[in-house]
Amino acid sequence: MYVNDIPFLITILRDLYFGSAQAMGDETYKSIYGALDKIIKIYRHYGFSVTHILGDGQFEFLDPSKIVSGVTLNIVTRGEHVPEVEWYIRMVKERTRSV
Repeated sequence: MYVNDIPFLITILRDLYFGSAQAMGDETYKSIYGALDKIIKIYRHYGFSVTHILGDGQFEFLDPSKIVSGVTLNIVTRGEHVPEVEWYIRMVKERTRSV
């Protein structure tokens, strides 16, 4: 997601619909790995264990072993998006516009 041309990594816990956003300086793999690491640490701090990450084509070339051991990285097919994340992004944008 972009806000004023600033990229954000958006995540959501599927069963709880708990979303998070992490600002990134750019869209390099180093920034994506760093943002994922921060978000996973936050989830773990609150007692959640991350076992699967679903991503779109932008995550296609990420190495799952560089994220966290024991995490499975699943990439949706080309042209597809993760529905829960798309819903969350739409909700955040609508609420921001209404304020």
